Amino acid sequence: IGVCECATYEGQPAIELEAVVAADVEEAYPFAVAREGDRWVVHFSDTYRGVVDDLQRGAETGLISAKFHNTIVAVVADVVSRVREKTGLERVCLSGGVFQNRYLCDQVVPELEALGFEVYEQSAVPANDGGIALGQAAVARARTTARNGA
Repeated sequence: IGVCECATYEGQPAIELEAVVAADVEEAYPFAVAREGDRWVVHFSDTYRGVVDDLQRGAETGLISAKFHNTIVAVVADVVSRVREKTGLERVCLSGGVFQNRYLCDQVVPELEALGFEVYEQSAVPANDGGIALGQAAVARARTTARNGA
């Protein structure tokens, strides 16, 4: 869509796509969720078709970015709701590099709260690789401590 034709660092395409999100767009692209074995799988072929259709119609990059981001918000809400139906879980923890995206967080949190979920976001630890590394260190320490009987 004309955003980040060549990435020079990790996450650059996502960062630049977020930077061009048009304000006040509520539309999203279609997607499908299917049960495959014991998990839910999201199929984005209709999303891709929607993006291509918008490109062919000459839609603004910001509109396409907003609709794409709104699609991800809808996917998260859909899948989390399906998991709750099966498990009864009411708490959602948002973590990982994708939730460094402020637009996504600003949209996902109220959407999930409106569905009755208790939502937790990263605060003291980074949501990306720094948080993963800290978690790995905590697990290693716990295993070492348990092995040494301390």
